[in-house]
Amino acid sequence: MIGNASIQAFSARDAWVDIGLTTATASYGIIVWHWNGHAWSRVPVPYRTQAAGAISGDGRGGIWMYAIGLPAPAGAGTYLYRYSHGRWSRQPAPALGGVATEMGALSWRPGASSGWAAASTGNRGLLLRYFPSPIGH
Repeated sequence: MIGNASIQAFSARDAWVDIGLTTATASYGIIVWHWNGHAWSRVPVPYRTQAAGAISGDGRGGIWMYAIGLPAPAGAGTYLYRYSHGRWSRQPAPALGGVATEMGALSWRPGASSGWAAASTGNRGLLLRYFPSPIGH
């Protein structure tokens, strides 16, 4: 079963789609596709998740993607995934007041070291500016 999906097109030769998958046996994952102007190619994601979310360019040819981790007794983690130069990294999304942040939209300006997210925690709507760790950290 297909869950959430997001698409971003940055140019006629650079578009991305993420699709969250759930099966009847509670097997989770994300499929990411990249359009290079000629063909779609699948970009394997090394992390298992229960939901894919917003996607944004990183301003340097890569992408940022929001996702919710696997169900856990303490609650599913929320993460920002980054794909750059053929590598994925993952870091926890900022939590506010101990409540996981759900991001509905991500935006990155080309060349910027920070991004913006429309988010919510519980019953609060938020606009966040995020300064992530460099890839691989």
